[in-house]
Amino acid sequence: MQPVEMNFINNSVVLRARNSELFILPQHVAELQKMLEPKKFSSYFMQEALCNRTARKLFEAWLRKDTSVWQRLFKLIHENKAEEEATIEEPVTSKQAKPKPAKKEATKKASDDKEKAKSPAKPKPAKIAEEKSKEEGATVKKAAKKTKAKATTKKAVEKTSSTVKKVSKKTTTKKST
Repeated sequence: MQPVEMNFINNSVVLRARNSELFILPQHVAELQKMLEPKKFSSYFMQEALCNRTARKLFEAWLRKDTSVWQRLFKLIHENKAEEEATIEEPVTSKQAKPKPAKKEATKKASDDKEKAKSPAKPKPAKIAEEKSKEEGATVKKAAKKTKAKATTKKAVEKTSSTVKKVSKKTTTKKST
């Protein structure tokens, strides 16, 4: 296994080594694919494709450890350029060229009409009233629980405050004597 792993993904290049990763944007990859001279390729890569100083320093460290990085990168980018051009120039078969959207649209319309006919126009008023009463009953129950909870917390606060007052009275009487 080589120290620097190179992948071509979605018109971009990802360079990985250990816990570090460099991502070359698709616009820079397109420019690099146009460059056939290795010197121009390397100068553009170092100055433009590696966007910041830390990326350049990391790539330079990789170059010191693995001298084949430039050749592999140049080869990777230009091979994928050839593959992209080949996929663009492939002839389209007659089956792929003639889709039949008219039939699909007609069947969709027919199925939509059937669904409309099956579904009832409006729900019955009795059912609506039952649903509302259930919802209101649930909200009333919730409100009652909340008020009970508030009342119990108030009582608890009052008890604690009364005990604090009694303790403070005792301490004040002891000081005065």
